[in-house]
Amino acid sequence: MEQTPFSFHFFVEHPVLMLAYALMLLTMISLWMKRSAWLWGPLLVLSYLAAFIAQIAVPFTIFFVAILLICHLMLHYEIEGLARFFVIIVAAIVSLGLNWHLIKGFADVVVASGLKHSASSYPYNFIVNFGTPFIGVFILALNSRLANYKWEWMQLLARTIPYAIGATIVMLLMFQWFGGVKFELKFTLKYFVWVFFNLILHIMPEEAFYRDFLQREMVKMFPSRLATLATVIIIAVLFSIGHYLLIPKWSFAAIAFVASLLYSGIYAITQRVEAAMICRFIVVTIHFWFFTYPIMAA
Repeated sequence: MEQTPFSFHFFVEHPVLMLAYALMLLTMISLWMKRSAWLWGPLLVLSYLAAFIAQIAVPFTIFFVAILLICHLMLHYEIEGLARFFVIIVAAIVSLGLNWHLIKGFADVVVASGLKHSASSYPYNFIVNFGTPFIGVFILALNSRLANYKWEWMQLLARTIPYAIGATIVMLLMFQWFGGVKFELKFTLKYFVWVFFNLILHIMPEEAFYRDFLQREMVKMFPSRLATLATVIIIAVLFSIGHYLLIPKWSFAAIAFVASLLYSGIYAITQRVEAAMICRFIVVTIHFWFFTYPIMAA
């Protein structure tokens, strides 16, 4: 793997690309400020226009984005029965295609190749793809139950932080079992770039899609305990496939499988997408700062 070292010059040289992602993050954040189509809609359009100018998206991709928008609008207006199931399947297929970078038209931009955050870490390509946020943005904008008040956030944090600490311990034990990490303290400026893209491309849209769309809709449609268990396991398999495509190591995919079960657990307890997002953010931040990230090379 030919190495292109991480450099902040990449973002200086591609300001419009950074603007596209910054506007996308602002679109998502605005949903907790004032969830109005007159606010998030223009922000999303501006983000898309910046992506066109930066040549990380082509006009044809509007077709797939429109499919997701129409699907989530139909779910918003409570269609029922087989029609609802069909819409869920269509939205899921398009979303997985975007999440796994199978739908062409959104450019895979390699920020750094052979990136290693520490001497023992597995070298991987730091790739950003503008298509990924769309798997979650319309769910959050149209169909999620979002926290609007301080007391809601306090309740969420009180329930989620202890759970996230427990989930982190479970994940570290899993990593140790696979020989995947060791203690490697690293407070680096790269974290802020990493977490910026991680929020836009992974934590917020993926938790919206896997938990607040797939898990919620399938449990609502098939409410038995066995069906709920099967749903959570299927989601974990899909989640681990996405991680395997990023880091092609079975141990990493297995750990992602367990992580998905844990994130689904806090969502099932709270029924709030923010809880899954906060839990995942805490887990991956502790992993990044204090241990080998994403996994040891050997």
